[in-house]
Amino acid sequence: MQLELDFTARILVFPLSRRIADVRQVARRLDVIHGDEAAVYWRGVVADLDRRLSTHGLPREQIDVELWAFFDAVQMELLRQYGGDTPQKGRTR
Repeated sequence: MQLELDFTARILVFPLSRRIADVRQVARRLDVIHGDEAAVYWRGVVADLDRRLSTHGLPREQIDVELWAFFDAVQMELLRQYGGDTPQKGRTR
């Protein structure tokens, strides 16, 4: 009888939207830059996060969910910084 071992594992990644320090850092930066500079910065942030999650082996669908949740968290933080009311929880896209 031959023993077969299964070495597959499920990778659990701490949700990007719960990385409060990262969310606040990005929101602070976006608060002081505008226009093309803000767009370039945001694309760089998303590309870096995408690359990190891909390196960990997350499927594309899960990466997209994480990136949208991070986007929502940054938007909520910007609203919070300005003392605005936070919208109901949900997607902003």
